[in-house]
Amino acid sequence: MIAPNIQSGRGLCANDNNVLVISRNVLRDEPTLLPGAKVMLLIAGQLIEFSVVGLVDAGPQKIAYMPRAALDA
Repeated sequence: MIAPNIQSGRGLCANDNNVLVISRNVLRDEPTLLPGAKVMLLIAGQLIEFSVVGLVDAGPQKIAYMPRAALDA
């Protein structure tokens, strides 16, 4: 597994649930999504609130990382 290059905030932790780590390219399109921001995502037909906890350099991709448990809920 490759360790992400955290630019701001933190990465995912084992006990995290509704948190996101976003790439710098996502932030470029959505400049309000700094660490500490809240965002609503539609998952399996339900709106769920997530907190942005970190910013990562993921190269050219627009990526948001979340714990697997957030998708399983």
